[in-house]
Amino acid sequence: MRHFELDFSGDICQLETLEGDKNNNEVIGLIHEDLAVRYLRSLNISDNILVSIDCVTASPKIFPELKQLVARHNHLSTVNLCLYNLTVLDLSDNIFEDLPKFDNMPNLEVVCFANNEIENLSCHEFDVTKKLRHLDLSGNIIDMIPSQMEVFLDSLSKTNLQALKLNNNPFCKYFKEHSLFAVSYISTLNKMDGLQVNDDVRDHISSLNLREMRVYDDVVEDRKASDTKPITRPDTIMMPHIGKTFFYNTYLKTKFYIFYHSI
Repeated sequence: MRHFELDFSGDICQLETLEGDKNNNEVIGLIHEDLAVRYLRSLNISDNILVSIDCVTASPKIFPELKQLVARHNHLSTVNLCLYNLTVLDLSDNIFEDLPKFDNMPNLEVVCFANNEIENLSCHEFDVTKKLRHLDLSGNIIDMIPSQMEVFLDSLSKTNLQALKLNNNPFCKYFKEHSLFAVSYISTLNKMDGLQVNDDVRDHISSLNLREMRVYDDVVEDRKASDTKPITRPDTIMMPHIGKTFFYNTYLKTKFYIFYHSI
């Protein structure tokens, strides 16, 4: 029997492994031949207690047609990715400390690693995923300075990214302006941290003539040292320049004063 979609999510399953027990040296779990998983296109294994899914992600010959893999709310910390046709990968709500390599995943369009324990992104290259449209890294422990974020954004600018979520990471507290730079660097972006980015918003950001991001490293370090909030009220964004302008966000239907302060 051919299976195109399989759903093993939920409290009922509580899977500890996808391979099952070995019987006479034969694997009798998910990859059992009776399931005909070579035709599988969508697999949901969320809300289990899995510590490894490599029997799926590192088996392109067994899962040649798999396009969507969702494994939220497990105990995953590492994953070996080698699924050429996969377009959607959701590994949110696990315990990843680092992002995996996407070198063997050229067709990825949606990548979600929200609510993990990822700390560093500065050296990760996303330009190998040219088709990437949606990236969610919110709710991690990412604590990069602007110059590190510049490398990250430059890599993303080589993709087709349309939606990016970085909110609820430690660096956001001291660098609220990160969303402005993301829109400035990634020309295809139309949604940032859940807020819509239209032509008016992009034109206003372009008019700010933002400097290279490394210029702001000292500003962010000063904010951390003094532990003062970079935004003095919800509608104010502090910037290291002199002057004043309006930033109109049509999603919130409100005008933001953007104040510039010299470094």
